[in-house]
Amino acid sequence: PGYFVHCATTGLISGSNPAQGFTNFPLAGFTGLKRSNFYFNETQLGVIAAGGTYIYVQDTIQAPVIARHQLTTDIQAIERREMSIMKAVDFMAKYLRNRIRGLIGINNITDNFLNNILRPQVNGIIEDLVEDRIMGRQTRITRLVQDELQPDTVKVDITLDVLFPANFTFRPSVISTSV
Repeated sequence: PGYFVHCATTGLISGSNPAQGFTNFPLAGFTGLKRSNFYFNETQLGVIAAGGTYIYVQDTIQAPVIARHQLTTDIQAIERREMSIMKAVDFMAKYLRNRIRGLIGINNITDNFLNNILRPQVNGIIEDLVEDRIMGRQTRITRLVQDELQPDTVKVDITLDVLFPANFTFRPSVISTSV
């Protein structure tokens, strides 16, 4: 049943790079599926997936179990429907908070703190995430300021350059031909 492979996917997530895509990624430890592509036809699977359902399939009975498409339940935009993008964004937010936690409570919010302590720390974290291929090279701080309404709070806005998975067959196009 699907709940077993989804539990295994959770384990796979915890041991993989947050930006790792899982479309066509083999899931070890399973020999067969119930009510998947040998039960539903491709059109039916497409309808099910269109609702944001993460589906596992097998090419043959002997083939490994793979994810048909790493979908989340929010299918409105590619940045939110691709699980690898959502994992990377969630990881970055948590990683950033954990790495700057040591600066909270021991510093006063001054220009020196914002520009010479916090900004370099956040930029270093971004560099680490880019180097580890969790975020793209254009990820950057767009705003780092003291909150006007809550002066004991710093607002850090970061524009993310997410890495898009190569989920579909490449579609070559002919630019010009000569006869």
